[in-house]
Amino acid sequence: MLSIYNWTSYNTMQAVELKVEMLCFHSERRLRKCLSKLKGVRSVEVELRKKKVTVRGEAQESKVIRTLRRSGFRCTPWCDMTDLLLNAYIQRYQKSFLFVSNGVS
Repeated sequence: MLSIYNWTSYNTMQAVELKVEMLCFHSERRLRKCLSKLKGVRSVEVELRKKKVTVRGEAQESKVIRTLRRSGFRCTPWCDMTDLLLNAYIQRYQKSFLFVSNGVS
């Protein structure tokens, strides 16, 4: 009976990926503390540069979003288009930075 329960809970485990507006490492710590109190959260991965948060566990996406918004974070579900736009922005920014840093106008 115990092995069936563990197998069932393993199947309900999911990953929730979100785009969260964070400004600094203090925001990351506050975000981790906020999500660690949520029931069903097993782990939280934060990519500060991409503003991407991955929550693993049994928690539902709607509950994770609601918890973050109540804590003052702006968040939306992560999608492939977000990743594409972010990469395009970073490439453009890096090119302009290299262009200016070489002293060429």
